[in-house]
Amino acid sequence: ETKKITFWSKANPAIKAILSITTKAPKVQSVTVEDKTISLDTRTEKMTAVVLPSNAVQTVKWMSKHDTIVQIDENSGLLTPVKAGEATIVATSTADPTKKAEAKVIVKASVTSFDVAVDKYSIHFGGDVATLTVTPVPADAFGDFVCETECEDLSIAKVDGNDNAFTIKVKNNKAKSGTATLKVKSKAVPTLAEKTKTI
Repeated sequence: ETKKITFWSKANPAIKAILSITTKAPKVQSVTVEDKTISLDTRTEKMTAVVLPSNAVQTVKWMSKHDTIVQIDENSGLLTPVKAGEATIVATSTADPTKKAEAKVIVKASVTSFDVAVDKYSIHFGGDVATLTVTPVPADAFGDFVCETECEDLSIAKVDGNDNAFTIKVKNNKAKSGTATLKVKSKAVPTLAEKTKTI
């Protein structure tokens, strides 16, 4: 990028000088992208790349090595699934095409329905942790499920390595006895009715 600075004499404005300053963004050191799982119904999911250093040119070009499974817009990174399967996505720095990264995108069948189950209906602070399990239909479908509650005494966390399970525990040692409703819905197919469980 080149910027120009103009200097002139107040006594004689006709006398002036122009200084051109050229700045360059630092060289790209690395590009990283993360794996992603989507459903066949996904239409708004985008890939994102992290380019370092942060003040280097951040733009990348995207490409799918398996465009019969998932296609990608080369500029925006918008994913368009074609069929179930696994594809490799490549992000290449526009500033330095030698800097690139690959990620795996798994396309799964869309969930058509789901059931939820809880292994414990009574929990207390410092004691047992309940696990809520979601069973999608078909069994290998991707639902991108979320579990929420309006009870401020409970904390909910997704089980590591299992997108269809959540742990529920009491986080407040002053929590009062009572019931709480757990609400489960699919972010992948938001039109599916949510399911609830009470503990």
